[in-house]
Amino acid sequence: MKLGYFKSIGGVSGDMILASIIDSGVLVNEIIEGLSLLNIGGYNISSHISNREGVVGTRIEVEYDTNDRRRAFNDFAEIVNASSLPDKVKKDSCNIFYRLNEAEKIAHKSSSSNVDLHELGEVDTLIDVVGSVFGMYILKLDSIYLSPFPTGNGVIKTSHGLTPVPSPATVALLSLSQAPVIQSPVELNNTGEMITPTGVAILTTLGSFKSPRMYIDNVSYGLGRRKSKHYPNVLSLWLGNEIENESSSKLVLLETNIDDTDGQILGYVHERLLKMGAKDVWFTPIYMKKNRPGVILSVIIPFDIENKAVDFIISETSTLGIRSSNVARYEAERNICAINTVYGKVNVKLKFKNNKIINISPEYEDCKKLALENDLPLKYIIDKVTRQAESDLL
Repeated sequence: MKLGYFKSIGGVSGDMILASIIDSGVLVNEIIEGLSLLNIGGYNISSHISNREGVVGTRIEVEYDTNDRRRAFNDFAEIVNASSLPDKVKKDSCNIFYRLNEAEKIAHKSSSSNVDLHELGEVDTLIDVVGSVFGMYILKLDSIYLSPFPTGNGVIKTSHGLTPVPSPATVALLSLSQAPVIQSPVELNNTGEMITPTGVAILTTLGSFKSPRMYIDNVSYGLGRRKSKHYPNVLSLWLGNEIENESSSKLVLLETNIDDTDGQILGYVHERLLKMGAKDVWFTPIYMKKNRPGVILSVIIPFDIENKAVDFIISETSTLGIRSSNVARYEAERNICAINTVYGKVNVKLKFKNNKIINISPEYEDCKKLALENDLPLKYIIDKVTRQAESDLL
């Protein structure tokens, strides 16, 4: 899978996203050709190499007719949908405008379905959004990942007057996407606007906040207009392929502390989770508030049944919350085969390394059944089956 990872070193804006894509090797003329499908005029795009505090990258400039009327959400959506752009570009672009519209409604406490985008209603917003989406379409990225955003601090001047950083629309976007943020150092009293509504809307609509496991093929840098001595106004784009490790499986670890659920219920929960598909379930004794004895319920479960397992645990136990974390489990090659013994058929689990059997383990339930049927000690049956399996298979 081809991955893109946007790392916000010192800011996020629409023009920085587009600049990072161009810096990665996508030609400006390719972007211009795609934008020409919008059938609008009155703008010009140029790019040049520059640097921000020693970081060399691409800076783009969008020149447009400032007397052109400002547009609302529906105007942008209509322009995009009326174009001959690829369907995916249309869909992603309109989703971004929809998110911007929702943020503006929240910021201005408006119930209108088509609010005035103010500073976001000019042609450069349309260029930044559609140009960035079209650039990612050219790159053919399978997944897009994001680093946390730096919030910045201070105030900026807008058509409404002085506005805090980040702006109300940007804060609304951060809230809508539950985006993780990084606070600016206290000593930087006025960083200015480090993340813009357009930039945040583009990335939070198309990407997810995860750190990918990837082989890096290329790193590019999109430069913002701000020249600060305290930080480089730079957004980097890492391109590469996902690291696929066949020896590990991606799983979820669910854990919760429980101190007032009956032991019989916990036994039932243990049994049901295993039947549901959990890889492992266990309890750890702990002491909780007021020295009350309790347990930690731990469950390793595949991603695709995480929600089902969470709903079950909440329904069947007294827990009020469940911790979830991603884990990678390394698994040895294994197989199960049946062997015939004088007491009956038994399944044995075989563990391999470098295509050689390194361990043999008889299935407990099979051995238990034979022990009861033949009125023999369980340990005796297990030992007998193990020795016969070793003789037959090694």
